[in-house]
Amino acid sequence: MFQRVAGHRPPPNPFGGDTNPVGVFVDDEVFAPVWARVAELGLVACVHPALGLANAEGTSAGPFLERVSAKLAVGHTVTEAVAYMQDMATFVVSICFRGLMEDHPRLKLALLHGGASMVPLAIEKAETYLWLSPTSVFSQAMPVSLEPEDVWRAHPSIVSFDGWESAAARLPEHFAAKAAWGSRYPHHDASTPAEALALLERYEVADDVVEQMMGANAAGLFGLRSRAAVGG
Repeated sequence: MFQRVAGHRPPPNPFGGDTNPVGVFVDDEVFAPVWARVAELGLVACVHPALGLANAEGTSAGPFLERVSAKLAVGHTVTEAVAYMQDMATFVVSICFRGLMEDHPRLKLALLHGGASMVPLAIEKAETYLWLSPTSVFSQAMPVSLEPEDVWRAHPSIVSFDGWESAAARLPEHFAAKAAWGSRYPHHDASTPAEALALLERYEVADDVVEQMMGANAAGLFGLRSRAAVGG
């Protein structure tokens, strides 16, 4: 998620602070022309985190998680189960703080492979620090003009969920218009459409919402003509 730019002094690292500048985050102003052009062309910016196992610590959650698991003598990597969601949550909080969605209201965003469960928490935390801590270290020189939750709800975006994410099924107020099922294949914990449908059925999600979450939301964002399968 970070890119070092020659001759550009990076902003504070979301993980390490001013003492550990590792590069420029993807929402930095240096990338503003890229975001603007993507929005202008009507393209979808697909945001996908990486494990970052070979990265310097501070560039993603992966190296830190591996250091902790090594100390605990786990014997195998634990990053895959945690880092994707943590790094995607960092991205969501960061774009709330920087006002990326406000600056580019037509920018289509697809948040992939980070899980849907992190969205309500990330939005809530961003909202807390932006609005309830005006004198804290998180204060912004140019604060965003709207509440992050309102901006997120109105923005053209989706977030992927897997067949085991009960939060996506239990919180239709957050995900009915935003969630899009997606498989983690070829990962070992990849699920099938049938598993996702069973999850939604178990929580008695309405058929029209199931259709949205199983394909219609994604089709709408990407401008595709598709009919989601509802049922067995």
